Amino acid sequence: MDVRMEKDLLTFKSKIGVDLTNVELQVEGMMQGEWNNPFGIAPGVQLSNLGLGFGVSFKRPRFRCPPLPSPGR
Repeated sequence: MDVRMEKDLLTFKSKIGVDLTNVELQVEGMMQGEWNNPFGIAPGVQLSNLGLGFGVSFKRPRFRCPPLPSPGR
């Protein structure tokens, strides 16, 4: 998806992945282009070609923590 921010043309791409075997979800995003003075921070500040990704696993660990001894035993 192309977005124009004042004079700057930015291209955004995203990808979502699902792994049913390992019960995981992955999300990735990328901005291509140069964004001058993003969010009006300050002249001279520039963001270019940014990427961000994260993943989440919903699988429970196979091990259990041993019970803690209770006080007084």
